[in-house]
Amino acid sequence: MVENNNCFVIDVSVVLAVLLPDEQNLTKIKRLARLIAEKSVVLYCPRLLRFEFGNGLRLSVLRKRLRPESVAVLLRQFEKMPLKFLSFNMTKVLDLAIENKLSFYDASYLCLALEKKAKLLTLDERLEKIWRKLKKI
Repeated sequence: MVENNNCFVIDVSVVLAVLLPDEQNLTKIKRLARLIAEKSVVLYCPRLLRFEFGNGLRLSVLRKRLRPESVAVLLRQFEKMPLKFLSFNMTKVLDLAIENKLSFYDASYLCLALEKKAKLLTLDERLEKIWRKLKKI
């Protein structure tokens, strides 16, 4: 599969890492934040990313990683990210999930990356490994 060099599918692990203050010092996160800030890239994601992001914020508050008063600021930052929210083929996603023993959520990112011939941006090592395997097929 030939990837489109300026198109990416971004998952919630990357979005949370870029926006949560306690993860922004990691070198990989800094590179990803610069990439997201570039105007020349296209960032695709499934519509469910909004729900996963909201749940990630909720967990961050419950785990005391984030103060409740910080949530509104992070939500505004999230809304400013240049994300293109897309629908996906549920049958294809379910097939990918079953074949690769993934959650339906994770499989939705893979499905979009395959459909768009885009690179997958994830911090999930298992998902990254499956992605590398699938894009060779």
